[in-house]
Amino acid sequence: MGSYRSRSIYQLLIQLEEIEPAIWRRISVPGKISLARLHRLLQLAMGWENYHLHLFTIGGVHYGEPDPEYAAEGIQIKHDRHASVRDALRTEGMRFRYDYDFGDNWRHDVLVERIKLLDAEDWVAPRCLDGRRACPPEDCGGVSGYDKLLEALRDPHHDDHERMRTWGLRLAGLSLLETIDVVLASYHWVRLLNDAYTSRMSGEPALSAVRFLANQGQFFPLYGFLVSNVLQEVVRKKS
Repeated sequence: MGSYRSRSIYQLLIQLEEIEPAIWRRISVPGKISLARLHRLLQLAMGWENYHLHLFTIGGVHYGEPDPEYAAEGIQIKHDRHASVRDALRTEGMRFRYDYDFGDNWRHDVLVERIKLLDAEDWVAPRCLDGRRACPPEDCGGVSGYDKLLEALRDPHHDDHERMRTWGLRLAGLSLLETIDVVLASYHWVRLLNDAYTSRMSGEPALSAVRFLANQGQFFPLYGFLVSNVLQEVVRKKS
């Protein structure tokens, strides 16, 4: 993830629109980074996989990566590589929108909670500070598709129950998807941990999974607590 030289730190609250209970994250980022870098951090924090187009709408101005699809829709785009967080987000309390995947149409409301000015430029690392609930899987059909997915996974007698399971989400992971903290933002990590918990993974593969999670600690400080719990569970199941 790395650190960046910056004289400001921005604390942002991101919430996925139209879903209850809320799926949200709180992150801090250097003000000097570009909106393109902020896009990658939002992808990581939410648990998206960066498969699709994205768009920032800030004060009526659109920022993103130029694409023929935008031109076809008559949308004028400023390249997000050429705009920094500090230049685009000038005041605390302002809100903007971050859209991802225009098929599923995931809309994120983003609030600038705090802007901390440093006495001098210093190295600042991005951080994911808090959050609740994992984001929906990619390409699940938007808000309505996500609702149908959860409905089918909850009900073993649902016509689509088995199809949804084979699609990649185990029932054991459903409760995690609905309740887990930001440390399990990606459903791929839910599946990874579920394998460790249920002893489908053992020995070196299980330890490799734990190391993978531990390596995410720079952006997700809460991983230390998670990895400790996983290690204890793996050891208990092997004893």
